[in-house]
Parts: sequence; structure tokens; C-alpha cells
Amino acid sequence: MKRVQRQLLALLSLCFLTVAICVSCKSASGVTDQLSAEEKKARRTAEAFAAQQKTDPYTGWVYVPQKKVDINNGLVRLVLNGSTGTFCIYAKRDGAADVPIFSSVDSFSSTYFSVRIGRTAYKLSKTGGAKSEARLTPYGAQMAYTINNKAYVVVDFSFLPSNSKSALVDMVRVSVYCINIGKSVQTYALKGVFDTCLGESTKIHFSTAHTPVINTERSFTAMDSDLWIRSGNEQAVSQFLLHGKEITQPEQVSLGNKDTIANASWLPSVQENRSFTSVLSFENS
Repeated sequence: MKRVQRQLLALLSLCFLTVAICVSCKSASGVTDQLSAEEKKARRTAEAFAAQQKTDPYTGWVYVPQKKVDINNGLVRLVLNGSTGTFCIYAKRDGAADVPIFSSVDSFSSTYFSVRIGRTAYKLSKTGGAKSEARLTPYGAQMAYTINNKAYVVVDFSFLPSNSKSALVDMVRVSVYCINIGKSVQTYALKGVFDTCLGESTKIHFSTAHTPVINTERSFTAMDSDLWIRSGNEQAVSQFLLHGKEITQPEQVSLGNKDTIANASWLPSVQENRSFTSVLSFENS
């Protein structure tokens, strides 16, 4: 009976966060052939999936565990590394190398999620002490993290088109589920740190629906008018959708130097109009 009660408590203590990341590139030729090839690949993947699938004990989702997940779908490539707990999203280009929308330094370890349990924050990665598992799912992929006797976190990546009238995938929906596996009720919070790189070599680091140019630190407590954060260059563009139907309203959105955003404080100490340059890095937003 105690075991059942703890499981019910865990399910009732689930936190949920959803954002969407849209990517685009400068060329879209060969799309028809690409979709046809991917349809065939999808069939083969579905057959292999059915033979190896497992069921998540907390959520009931079916998945196939993988050491590494590398999926190409439309204009998007998604890579998850199960051993390190790191992930990256790429914009695909015809006849050219895929473009990562996050910094690739140290195997993308500067992009990650954290969970705060009570007053203690845990980085969801191998370096942060969390156990991680990459998974292939029917709709995309997942990274599952376990903080022993405290929390079970699933980051779910699913693909979809930004245009409802098109079948071409150019968006990744990211949903984060946090489940209490401890013995007591706790307060949970989630934070995502994304080390973007596309805008660092351009005249415009970031833009929003309301602000066309952002080249210094900025903090938002609501995204009702700004709606999204965009970063891009001549090769590709990424857009983080942070307001809208089915998107969780964030408590704070901060743009700043990488080291400022990733410091020990749960909410970054952003100074309006301060440069993205620090003593450790130049224009590193």
C-alpha cells in the first residue's frame, strides 16, 4: 500500500513545461524527394520500434532506449546523447552541412535543463550527477533523467510543421515533465539554458515580435507582446516560441552572456543593456 501511495503522490506532483523551437534555412529545394525518402524510413523505424519497445513505469509512454538518437525529419535534425545527457537541434540544408542552433563546444554541454527541488538545483546531465537515458519514441525522441530518490524528469522532443497546411517539418516541440519520486511533497521548478550561436556573428544577436534588435542583455517577465526569441545568420534561423496556445508561460526569460546565464543563481543576474562580452568570452550570448 505504501508503494502505491508514493507512486500516486509522484504522479500528482508532476510539473509541465512546453516550448517550441522553429528552424529554417535558406534553401528548400528537393523537399518532395526528401519527404518521400523519410516516409520510407519512418515505416522501417516503426517496425523496429514495435519489436524493441519498453514502457515508462511512471508515464506509460512507449519508447526504445538508445545510446544515441540521431533523427532527420524535414528541415530538422535532432541528436541526443544518452551517456552525457546532452542534446542539440540542427537546421538541415540541401547540399551543405547541417547547422547546429546551439554551441557545439564540449559536446553541447552548455545547453541543458535544470530542476530545483526545494532550495537545491540539479543540472540535468552527467556532469550534474543525473542519470540519463536517450529514447526513441513514435513521435520523436526523449531524454530521461533520474535524480536518485528525488526526481524523474523526461524531456520530450516531438516534430511538427509550423504551417498547418504543410507536411514539411520545421519545428520541434519540447515538453518537460518532472515527477516527484521522493517520500515527501516538494516544490519543483524547471529552467532551460540554451547556448545559442547563430546570431553571434551578425549585427543582430536576437529579436522578438516586439523588439527587432537586441544586442545587449535583456530580461522579460512576460512574453505576451514579444512572443518569441529569434537568433539567426546567413545560414539558418532559430525561433523559440514562448507564448501561445499550449505553450507554458515562463516566469522569466533572460538574454545574456553565457557565463551570466549559467551562473550559480537560479534566476540570472541580468543587467539591462550590458554587453554580451565578459572577461572569459567575446559576444557570447
